[in-house]
Amino acid sequence: MVRSGADTTLWLVTSGAVAATPADRLPRPEQATLWGLGRTLALEHPKLYGGILDLPDLPDLPDLPEEPDGTLDRLPAVLAATLDRLPAVLAGTEDQAALRATGVLVPRLARAPLAGRTPVGPWRPSGTVLVTDGLGPMGLPAARWLAAHGARALVLTTDDPSATAPDDLGVPVTVSTCDPADEKELAALLAAIPADAPLTAVVHAAGTLRSGPVADLDLAQAAATLDAKVRGAATLHRLTGELEAFVLFSSVAATWGGGEQGAFAAANAYLDALAHHRHALGLPATALAWGPWEGVGLGAADAAGEAARREQLRRRGILALSPERALTAMADAVRHGEPVVTVADVDWTAFAPAFTAARPSPLLSDLPDVRDGVTADAAVEPAADTSSLAARLTALPEAEQHRALTDLVRREAAVVLGHDDPDAMPTGRPFTELGFDSLAAVNLRNRLGTATGVRLSATAVFDHPSPAALADHLLRHLAAPPAAAVGSLDEELDRLAGVLSDVSDEDERRRALARLQGLVGRLATPADGDRASVSEALGTASDEEIFRFIDSELS
Repeated sequence: MVRSGADTTLWLVTSGAVAATPADRLPRPEQATLWGLGRTLALEHPKLYGGILDLPDLPDLPDLPEEPDGTLDRLPAVLAATLDRLPAVLAGTEDQAALRATGVLVPRLARAPLAGRTPVGPWRPSGTVLVTDGLGPMGLPAARWLAAHGARALVLTTDDPSATAPDDLGVPVTVSTCDPADEKELAALLAAIPADAPLTAVVHAAGTLRSGPVADLDLAQAAATLDAKVRGAATLHRLTGELEAFVLFSSVAATWGGGEQGAFAAANAYLDALAHHRHALGLPATALAWGPWEGVGLGAADAAGEAARREQLRRRGILALSPERALTAMADAVRHGEPVVTVADVDWTAFAPAFTAARPSPLLSDLPDVRDGVTADAAVEPAADTSSLAARLTALPEAEQHRALTDLVRREAAVVLGHDDPDAMPTGRPFTELGFDSLAAVNLRNRLGTATGVRLSATAVFDHPSPAALADHLLRHLAAPPAAAVGSLDEELDRLAGVLSDVSDEDERRRALARLQGLVGRLATPADGDRASVSEALGTASDEEIFRFIDSELS
């Protein structure tokens, strides 16, 4: 569907995948992966993606007893009530909703201050604690914190057979190449934990960030990304029994999506759902949807790419957490019994405008910084003087003008995505397939505005969806033909029609309309007695009628 260019809207539907009410038990947390994938689709394909709906938990029909106890009899009523509410959801601005017997419920991010709240328990690490990927960039800081705060022993899993634990942890450490997703291997590892230091807690920090647009994602790549997080967490859930803490390292990609992180967001959404599922069963569970950590890679191929991506996040308003600060938040969340908490350092005044520019996000709408006047079009003002660039373009042949602007678009697009080489941006490939989400699109819009002086709309990258198409759009604004090359009146009107066809911003449309009404009025001379009729027609015509007239008469 993404590649077909079909003029349609995609809605995803799950059942019992999200905890919309305290009564929701989430019997199928694996369906929550669609919620993570959908939040990424909303960023990468804002015009294609409609939203996601979670229906009430319905019985698994093949597993029903031959004579169900009335459950099957209630199914038509549940479905009918659900379908009755769908039109209201589809017609509104919400793109995430859970349909329950009490009504249509929608998610909102809210701050979770601890002041005035009483912890549910005084959790302090004890006994043996298992940390998956315990020698990794997030697992090892967690292991150090656990050892410093009371754990008597640590079991650290790794996929590196030659890896050894550092000598300064201060407690006995077992390093194992056990795959947490392998039930037999994990069972053997758990059985080897001594009775005098029993397993008391799990920290599931394993996971791999593989970047790539959803359009390029295949099943093998998705499975590789999902495997460590999803299968590992599910196996730990089945085999570990009673514990004091069960901590899952999730990601903000599951909370609000992440460009080029479709599979990663899906995997982490499962962790969040699993935490809710365990919580409903009365088992300890804490999923922490982390923002970026200092010193933890973001999936780039090299150090320069990592630095570029971190700088890109900083400009978007997302700052890196220190491991110490993050792990303090982990302990607070466990002690307060929160099943899912997002922990990130976000400047909402920078993040929200770009995040919502191409597509509104009701999810953020209750946050004070967003609610109190952050607009979706906080663009960098374009450079005031464009004469130099326009003059250089005018001096070039038309093909060279287009090539120069295409190269400019590719260079700026490469910077936005953290690539050193503009060749990573093929001229005809859609921006969405190159990894652009709404945040990256607004960043590119701002950079091109500064470089060219052209004030582009917030949706310019999606309205002109490839480097070549966006260069065409810029060329129409910048490269007025030399006076000697001005064509006939019909040719000039044709050129005007081409420019007007690209006007999507409502303010620009109104300004253009006012200018055109004035020009038409000047052309309506009284010689034929037509001035009154033309003026009357203009006075009663709507904006849309004027633009339809222009499209039909001047193009």
